[in-house]
Amino acid sequence: MKKLTFLFILCVFTSSIYAQNSKGDFTLAPKVGLNLSNYFEFESDVSYKSRLAPNFGVIGEYFFSEKWSARSGITYENMGVKDSYDGKDKLQYITIPLNASLHFGNKNNWYFNFGTTIAFLTNAVYEDTNGNEYDIKEALANNDFGINYGLGYSFRVAEKVSLFIDYQEFFGFINPDKADAIPFTILNTKSSINVGAILTL
Repeated sequence: MKKLTFLFILCVFTSSIYAQNSKGDFTLAPKVGLNLSNYFEFESDVSYKSRLAPNFGVIGEYFFSEKWSARSGITYENMGVKDSYDGKDKLQYITIPLNASLHFGNKNNWYFNFGTTIAFLTNAVYEDTNGNEYDIKEALANNDFGINYGLGYSFRVAEKVSLFIDYQEFFGFINPDKADAIPFTILNTKSSINVGAILTL
């Protein structure tokens, strides 16, 4: 009898761990990550160095089926570059993605998201090699808009809780140099590695 009870509890626990999201489910996922950002330059021999900085935010998803969901949220992003003199453009954005997500694999643990992202500039400074910072926000565009996509993997740790890791890319369409201080077009680019928890509500 004890063995049967144990097997029953084990089956219930296992089924909950491997349960998939279904139509109508809504999830929230707090996350943290590291951004590697740079500028994409048109017709220029100037080479910028990538800037490594953190991000954090929360992502929400609504499931239309076991495989498809709509994805959005809000993230505080650090972007910018290091220049050839080792000065830094330190740009801070609030970003809002508008994505579709395809969930796939044996238990739909994998996902591929794609769509657009709106970014709102909240702060911008230039830091010279001595550590002095100069406000450059007025010289930059107030927002950005671009495409993003990513690939991730999640795994259940409880009936309504999963952990995840993912890789995300962003490519902006708007030149942040509103004042034309740079004699060529630049665009924001960013890749990031993120981890977090997914809570099914």
